[in-house]
Amino acid sequence: MVFAHECGFTRVHFENDNENLMKELNGIETGYRNYTGAIIDSILDLKVYFRQCMFSFVRRSGNKVAHFLAQLATTEPDKVWMEDVPSNAHSLYFSDLIS
Repeated sequence: MVFAHECGFTRVHFENDNENLMKELNGIETGYRNYTGAIIDSILDLKVYFRQCMFSFVRRSGNKVAHFLAQLATTEPDKVWMEDVPSNAHSLYFSDLIS
């Protein structure tokens, strides 16, 4: 979220495969804060930087590119892709478009 704000984005949509977290961030469910309360509070505090900020639950199988990039981040933690995806993710990207 900090990166999105620093890039000047005003409308953002964050997707995650943790349904309980997304419910908590959308105010639908409470009680998930036992382990992640401070992180959730920080995320909610950052919402004020955006004109529109949405959080959505998407099953891991529904966003193969994001899952691939998350795995890749463990080996290349400082890598950022904007407007493009790594060449080895193209087939996953097109697969997500079709499904």
